[in-house]
Amino acid sequence: MPRALVVVAHPRPGSFTHALAEAVADGFAAAGLDVDAHDLYAEGFDPLLTAAEADTTRPPAGHLADGDDLVLRHRSELASADVLAVVHPNWWGKPPAMMAGWMDRVLIPGVAYTLDDPAGAPTSLLPLRALYVVNTSDTPADREHDLFGDPLQSIWARCVGHYLGEPHTERRVLRTVTDSDADARRQWLADVTADAHRIGLAAQRRAEWRSATSGGRALPHRGARCAPRPRLLLLPLLHEPLGHLVEQGTDLRRRHRVAHPGAGERRVRHAQAARDLIARVRALTPQRDEPLRRSILHRLQLGARDRVRPELLRCGRQEHAQLLGRRLRAQQLLFLRLRLLAAVFAGLVGHASSVGDGGARAARR
Repeated sequence: MPRALVVVAHPRPGSFTHALAEAVADGFAAAGLDVDAHDLYAEGFDPLLTAAEADTTRPPAGHLADGDDLVLRHRSELASADVLAVVHPNWWGKPPAMMAGWMDRVLIPGVAYTLDDPAGAPTSLLPLRALYVVNTSDTPADREHDLFGDPLQSIWARCVGHYLGEPHTERRVLRTVTDSDADARRQWLADVTADAHRIGLAAQRRAEWRSATSGGRALPHRGARCAPRPRLLLLPLLHEPLGHLVEQGTDLRRRHRVAHPGAGERRVRHAQAARDLIARVRALTPQRDEPLRRSILHRLQLGARDRVRPELLRCGRQEHAQLLGRRLRAQQLLFLRLRLLAAVFAGLVGHASSVGDGGARAARR
């Protein structure tokens, strides 16, 4: 059964932030997920990073067996979580110090990711599929975006999400909280419960699909060792729905990473090729056709995360061409219909004028 890890950080017991965390946990539980919930302040989590944990490339000695029992528990639960939810207020454009300390001590090398080269790209070790962030704030949305640049979005979606394997990330910001009334808070609680339930159901569907396609065998997570799958198995990807493509592409990435541990330079070149390809798609796709652009960029960015497998990118380009072709054919058909209507209208006008001329001639005679 999929697992969800819910972490909340707020120093005041009984705060609205705690109510939001309980609503998120209830939504996951209603979707059938096993939920591990942690209140960092209530548990007395120690956010102070030790000297041994300060290395960003090598895991500290005994990082899964020795040390603070509570920290080890958090690391163990994160390593088995399919969904991670974090709930905290926006303080100075960043998480509270307790949540920042949790990130420092739990999201470490050997648990969340590996990093062979300090200047290279991280490789996630987690089976994480979704990251859900709930923030409370007293800053209006336009001021947050225009003046501050929404730093929490950069922290969770662009920075932390990158080290967690770029899971599907959603973030809900509730503002302004201090002057909100009871009706607004009830609606916010219902919204986050619905979000968590929807994300949990998606995790359940992914788990059921993985169980069905693996024949009852548990598929390895990112850190497991297994034999590489034959490249011929990429062929069915071209005919699978997008959801199946994501799952199978992720499994192929895990196997490829284990079978080819020295592919760092190739990964950098492939990532650059993917960025160039995505830039070309942005330039070619009409600005007003946002659904088409999002669909194509999602597929191509999936290929970029999967080390830009040529088959995945070829699939994305083919879909891009097909969608543009269908759009062009629809425009051509509309143009032909307009021409036909114009011809019919012109014929009717000509017929009416000829009838009028004939009537005038008859009157003159």
